Amino acid sequence: MRMNNRSAQSGRSMVEMMGYMAVVMTVIAAVGHLIGNAYNEFKYSKASMQVSDLAAAIVRSATVDADYSEVVGNVRAVNDNGKAIIPKTFRIVGTTVYHAFGGTVEVAAMTGDASKFAIKFNRLNRKQCIELAMKDWQRNQTVDLYEIAVNNNYWFWSAYKNLETTDNTLPVKRSAVAGTGAGNSGQCNASNNSIMWVFN
Repeated sequence: MRMNNRSAQSGRSMVEMMGYMAVVMTVIAAVGHLIGNAYNEFKYSKASMQVSDLAAAIVRSATVDADYSEVVGNVRAVNDNGKAIIPKTFRIVGTTVYHAFGGTVEVAAMTGDASKFAIKFNRLNRKQCIELAMKDWQRNQTVDLYEIAVNNNYWFWSAYKNLETTDNTLPVKRSAVAGTGAGNSGQCNASNNSIMWVFN
């Protein structure tokens, strides 16, 4: 008789334990999801700031120069002068610079017009591409954005727009980069995207 009672009690305890474990696992999964989302938001914010900060650092460093060729040359070479310009939020390995999402960063003076320079972020996934393309430049007071190229789709401010090459007028429209469904996936691909920002 006592053994049967113990078995029944033991069975109830096991069921209760399973219930507790299910609740704990649900809570852990929910917390993990919240932490993951917060970390992703931090990464998007960091990458967005990296573009602005690097552009502002190049503009400041070239203030007394005729154009951006020398400053950009130092940044591209990642020499001592270049490292002094590149913000500490970037990761540098040898002569390669990496952005917050782990892809490479390219910097160049524009061919034939060194009064402009470009910053390019490579190896972006689709969501990263969409979010960085949507960065708001209208309230920016540090640098003068000239154009954006999302996977070679160019976006200009209306003052600079060349109607012969594009109908894309800044600011970037989410429907254009993310697509509208029904076979239109937009300008951001499933993977391996690049965005280039050109500054005056």
